[in-house]
Amino acid sequence: MSVLRLIFNFFWFILGGFVMGLAWWLIGLLCFISIIGIPFGRACFVMGELAFWPFGQDVINRRYLNKVDDIGTGAFGTLGNIIWFV
Repeated sequence: MSVLRLIFNFFWFILGGFVMGLAWWLIGLLCFISIIGIPFGRACFVMGELAFWPFGQDVINRRYLNKVDDIGTGAFGTLGNIIWFV
């Protein structure tokens, strides 16, 4: 980890990354209450980790990584995102 990335991550963590990461993890725990929400809960934990230390991380779409559609990148994923937004 470069020194600049370490400094930026430290300031991010102090100035709001800690609260944002905890919020994502709390929402993830709430999603684990129902069986339908478990995949979204797992995604919330990944987002929470990215919220804690965002600098130096890469976010890649699964469709481009795996070269195939799965349940999260298809119609059910879109429906889940709409429900999540509402």
